[in-house]
Amino acid sequence: MVNAVAGSLLTCSDAATLQYVLFLENEGSLGKSFVYQKLDETHLFVDSAYVDQILAKIDEFSDRNAYELDRGNNSKDSAKPNKAKR
Repeated sequence: MVNAVAGSLLTCSDAATLQYVLFLENEGSLGKSFVYQKLDETHLFVDSAYVDQILAKIDEFSDRNAYELDRGNNSKDSAKPNKAKR
């Protein structure tokens, strides 16, 4: 017997992003299980109802962990956090 499930293919830019989505799944931060299947290192089959929320969480995480090079400073190693707009 065949079981069919409607969902969406989520393609992550890298394995680290996929691991973050799996962390969200294990943490239960979206309130319900949303990952149906891990397909490979950059693809997940997920519940379509949660795609926008997943993408928003990835954007928030990226904003918190992104750094910009301070080009006004002469130091080559100068970097500062990229502050997310609220």
